[in-house]
Amino acid sequence: EIFDDYLKEIRQCHEQSGKNVRDIQIPVSEALYCDPFFIFVVSPEKQIVNEVREYLLQWVEITPKEIQEATTRLCMKLAEQRVFGPALIGQSTVGASHLSTYNNLPDEGIIYIQEVARREMKKWMNEEEFETVFTRAMRKLADRCRQIRRNKKKESVEEANRNIIRPRNELPCPI
Repeated sequence: EIFDDYLKEIRQCHEQSGKNVRDIQIPVSEALYCDPFFIFVVSPEKQIVNEVREYLLQWVEITPKEIQEATTRLCMKLAEQRVFGPALIGQSTVGASHLSTYNNLPDEGIIYIQEVARREMKKWMNEEEFETVFTRAMRKLADRCRQIRRNKKKESVEEANRNIIRPRNELPCPI
């Protein structure tokens, strides 16, 4: 597994700043800039946490696989439904598939997601395990960012193809 210290760097910078996680504006201002209406659909943290708890507690035996999946779900739901929103995530440029670098996702949002995940998942794992699980979850978020970007590009190409004026006898271009 490739070592990814980007998340560790973000956390260290945050710790050095002395800022409290509770002071982070959620959703982040960039999310509202991308989609001013996101403020009206933001999910409450408690609702997201409860959904993930319900998922985790449905298992008779909670294995590391379920803990990883629950952490990933928590991070994804927080990112899309509370912190960044789909519009900002769709504009994000992320590192390669084995890294979790987010050049234009605000670090404060990542810190918030990390702290909520740590608080909720500490019951099932120690700090070292959490760092590994959280890094994997954030890599999946990076994959999700790439997926949303690809879908947006595909939609815009399809829209452009639909808007091309063609002679009646010409068939539309296959996509």
